[in-house]
Amino acid sequence: MKKIAIAVSWIVILGSIFAFLFFYFSPYRIAVYSGEGSMYPTIKIGDLIVLKTVNPKTTAEFKEGMIVAFDDNDYEQRVIHRVIFIGETEIITKGDFNQYQDSSMPVSQIKEVYFFKIPTSAICFEGVFPIVFILTKQINNLPLGFYVVAVLLFGLVLANNFKPRGK
Repeated sequence: MKKIAIAVSWIVILGSIFAFLFFYFSPYRIAVYSGEGSMYPTIKIGDLIVLKTVNPKTTAEFKEGMIVAFDDNDYEQRVIHRVIFIGETEIITKGDFNQYQDSSMPVSQIKEVYFFKIPTSAICFEGVFPIVFILTKQINNLPLGFYVVAVLLFGLVLANNFKPRGK
């Protein structure tokens, strides 16, 4: 049992180091979706999402149906919505759950493209993220180090639970 706990701890630690190096040196970023549910059911509040940083020059880099992240000046935050129209120089987006589309925007306003998600239900320590989300409400701005520390702490707790009692 002790060997299993040690092996699991090493896997968690090495996995954390790999994840840190991958996200630190790549154009990808991991975030927790903390929007107002505008992308439901595609992305639910609390889902881990991976976004790829982009620096678009033309609308040819996008396709209708893509999910993009852009800075919204009205709300002073990054918004994640689906592309529904591509013009010569502008793009129109809309949240899947929203009734109305967004105003058109220049492609330069788009900062990231949605890559994939890890549903909240697939996270092994699911109960941690809603608590942190409620406390911060800005969890998507937390650095990757937060996630590494969370995974390491989870590994330590897991290893501690497998320690033999007594002796």
